[in-house]
Amino acid sequence: MFLAIFALKTTPQDPLIDKTQSTNPARTEIHSIIAMLCVFAVQICDVLVTASCLRAFVVAAGVSNFSDATLSIEIAYHSHGGSLQLCNLGTECSKDRDESQDTRATHPEARMKRWSVLILIVAAATIVACGPTGDDFWFHGSLDAATKLAAENNTLVFVEFYTDWCSWCRRLESETLTNRDVREELGKFVAVRLNAETNGAEAARKLGVDSYPAMIFLDPSGEEVERILGYLPPEKFVAEVRRIRTGDTLYACLQELEDNPTNIDTIKRAVDGLLERADPEGAIAKIKKFHAEDEHAHDVCGKLMFHAGRDLHYRVYLRAGKLYREGWKTAIKVPPVPGSKRLSELLADGLPEIDPSEQANLMREARYEDASDLLDLIPLDSADVDDLFDLATFAFRGGHYELAAGLYGRWFRETKAPHSAETLNRAAWQLYLARESLDTGVAMARKAYELDPSADVTDTLARLLYVSGEHMEAVALERMAAEQSQGGRGEQYLEVANKMQKLLDLGDKPAFETYPGPREISL
Repeated sequence: MFLAIFALKTTPQDPLIDKTQSTNPARTEIHSIIAMLCVFAVQICDVLVTASCLRAFVVAAGVSNFSDATLSIEIAYHSHGGSLQLCNLGTECSKDRDESQDTRATHPEARMKRWSVLILIVAAATIVACGPTGDDFWFHGSLDAATKLAAENNTLVFVEFYTDWCSWCRRLESETLTNRDVREELGKFVAVRLNAETNGAEAARKLGVDSYPAMIFLDPSGEEVERILGYLPPEKFVAEVRRIRTGDTLYACLQELEDNPTNIDTIKRAVDGLLERADPEGAIAKIKKFHAEDEHAHDVCGKLMFHAGRDLHYRVYLRAGKLYREGWKTAIKVPPVPGSKRLSELLADGLPEIDPSEQANLMREARYEDASDLLDLIPLDSADVDDLFDLATFAFRGGHYELAAGLYGRWFRETKAPHSAETLNRAAWQLYLARESLDTGVAMARKAYELDPSADVTDTLARLLYVSGEHMEAVALERMAAEQSQGGRGEQYLEVANKMQKLLDLGDKPAFETYPGPREISL
């Protein structure tokens, strides 16, 4: 339980003290009640309150001789037989403390002055405790009202977008946004929380928020200046907020690019910032303008265009696949740029109006060609080792299985840093689905198994061995994966083991082969 300890101790020179007076029992009881009120206030808000927080309140009460008194409130976790105690400052609290030591006078003026102080203590404990660490940390008005308040205070608006189902949002709120250092930094802004699917749906759509948690910083006019995506621990979050508060933002970067349009570091930062904001079209426009200013930066622009085009490619093909499955109930605009040019041409030619049985094949062909256009922007033979894994993954998703297998193989052989079990397992699984470079896939999976013999990794190794002809070892490993798992997952692994035992086709295919998926309406 909480233990509240407070003491008002005056010097012997205080004329209001009569050392011969004994303790007034009623007075002590009143003190206990006040202490309990302090405890109640602090229990609600769960903070530490000290005398430094209260000095202004005491002075405001007209206690001119505060320098002659020592006032302290200490709130701490302590269990002491379920009782509250009043202790002189600088002494230890004891349940059987000698009450006769408290000999304060009952002079009316003394009582009035001390009552003023004690009442202010309770008020201050409540006010301070429920300050920046309580619910009042958040601004509860509309976003428009928040921007108006930010304009009055010459600051920014901080908006946290969350959803009820987002586990990382809950972790951010429980571990990061409750941290004192974080709240101290965010207290310099107008902080707003919005549910991206209810009261903040329109704002989330307007700002292009589609992943959570997302934290947007707006200027008083409502224009975005920076954003933080995903969970960050308190230390990293504070560093990011301080960077933004000092003006190191995307807005400043874009302005710098306007002033110095041939600065390579600036265009890289600008593109990264725009892609983080889900604006690949904006990034592509900046890259084209930069390339027109500096034609010698061909390789740099090619790499940047690949990254921007890749993000756009994923976005438009995901959206187009959903619209196909729903029967094209709404329209879609696709820019004719690298990564989406073929799909743009298909839509311009009336894709939704042709025979639905032909649409899926045409969309897969367009996706393959658009992916090829982007891969041509990168000199793959001399690509940086650090880029090989991402390039291989993109090639695989676009149906370029042989190219993907070669890139995965180079990544496995040439990367000097230790591989993680997760990336090894992911690459091995792609090779299994593509039925390409199976020897390399088995080597990757065995290495991943050495690092992490989990059910998921064991299953990948078993399937690769199965399609490589090592049936007995594959069945044994798949049964091990089933034993390691529980519920439906274990049943799936056991079903796969039984198929292996009967030498049946496992039926696994890359997602590209089934794109854009089955129609959800009757043809």
